[in-house]
Amino acid sequence: MVTDEQILHAKSMDILKVAESLGLPLHKVGKNFRSGKNLAYEFYTDSNRYSNHRTGVKGGSTIDLVEHETGKSFIESVEHLQGLDLSTVSISTAPRIKEPFNWYFKTSPTFDRGKDHLVGLRKLPVNLINLLAEKRYIVQDKYGQIIFPWYKNGQAVGADVQGTLFRPTEERPYFKQIAKNSESFGFNIKVGSGDVKDIYIFEAPIDLLSYWTLHPKIKDCLLFSVSGTSNYNRVDQVIDYAQVTYGMSKDIKDLENSVHICVDNDNEGSKFWKRFDKKNDMAQIVDGVSKIYVDERPDPIYGKDWNDVLKGHATEYAQNLTQEKQAEEMEMA
Repeated sequence: MVTDEQILHAKSMDILKVAESLGLPLHKVGKNFRSGKNLAYEFYTDSNRYSNHRTGVKGGSTIDLVEHETGKSFIESVEHLQGLDLSTVSISTAPRIKEPFNWYFKTSPTFDRGKDHLVGLRKLPVNLINLLAEKRYIVQDKYGQIIFPWYKNGQAVGADVQGTLFRPTEERPYFKQIAKNSESFGFNIKVGSGDVKDIYIFEAPIDLLSYWTLHPKIKDCLLFSVSGTSNYNRVDQVIDYAQVTYGMSKDIKDLENSVHICVDNDNEGSKFWKRFDKKNDMAQIVDGVSKIYVDERPDPIYGKDWNDVLKGHATEYAQNLTQEKQAEEMEMA
């Protein structure tokens, strides 16, 4: 047995030093510290807590960390912490130097599992998936995972990784990950041959493709996935990128109703939208513009995200995007 006092003491121990003692090398990223495979761990010195962005843990304590890394029970983890001498453990505060993105995936000559997942499960049109695979907007690696490259000026600067193996016991039944050393960018497709007039922002590549399938007439636009609502700061980067690369107007009055927020209609998506709704208020006060950002989250009656909506209308929309139409209008970003 352990006492309440011992538990409180264990939780109060320096979580950074505990992490180092467990063999987790720390890298300073911004004001916090990261560690683990793909820097999944994020440690917060102000609260002495951590998150694991791979497993979904938020607000974890030193005891939780020991339990996860060692497999010990709660009581064993408290006892482990009681026996630690952290006086000799030092923490480097030097920021981590991020290496440039390097394409490290071993690609498969086929796209069979990717097609099964995207067409069979996600209900995306087969002609769209065939075209994307042909143009290498989507790739299957040797493990059967779907890779969504992030093209920037014709070069891959990162990627989303989407697993195709169903894991029923996991919180996330399909593996998802951002490729190692990806830049602050995202999966994107420029539609139409003219200058970009509209930008559509999504949480994930499959939502992006689902929305496009449901809205086949959109053109002269940039479809962009920011890979999670925590990356809201990328929206301004996307606007700059569209203006520099694709001729989008820099005149504030031309930007009215031009940035469409198409994230999930859930709690995190609501927080994401509210950030940009506030920016609309500011644009009206400062520049007299009615609004720049448009709320295009899906109606929750039909689904939480745009892929849910698509799956509910799969038959109706399956043929909306013909291969000829896509080949004419897709341009590599």
